[in-house]
Amino acid sequence: HDVRPGLSMDPVVLATVFLVIVVLLVSPQVARQWNRMRFRHDGIPQVSGGLPILGSALDMIAGAPYTVMTKWSQELGGIYKFYIFGQWCVSVSDRTGLKEIMQTKIKGFSKDTGWTYKPFLCLLGTGIVTSEGKLWFKQRSLISKPFKVDILKVIPRIATKATKRLTKLL
Repeated sequence: HDVRPGLSMDPVVLATVFLVIVVLLVSPQVARQWNRMRFRHDGIPQVSGGLPILGSALDMIAGAPYTVMTKWSQELGGIYKFYIFGQWCVSVSDRTGLKEIMQTKIKGFSKDTGWTYKPFLCLLGTGIVTSEGKLWFKQRSLISKPFKVDILKVIPRIATKATKRLTKLL
């Protein structure tokens, strides 16, 4: 029974009070962080909607992420931003933008091995996809000669043949 008259020790009431206190203490900090991050990418079109913290996560799981992001690209253009799980993400599918980033501004960008690539690091290792700086430049120069455009043109044909062979086996 209650220790003091009128004081409820119900776990639901205690959990609710605790949650309200946490929200009141954390809300101003979250709002400040949100505003700092939001203005960091001013001028970039933004995906509308989303929920606090989750952002566009529900949109991403409602359909295949690639399809959802392609739709956003068609609506907003080749460079846009979206918020997901407390992170602002910038998507660049514009050829001119990608060329500029890869050729002249690569040092101003870093790969997100702590969040985006993290689940795949056991498969990707420290190759060209996840490496940075001098290691990335070295790996890129090593593969640039074998992967010239002329050689890459035959890849779809080879992949199609391999897929047809695999389909017959299944």
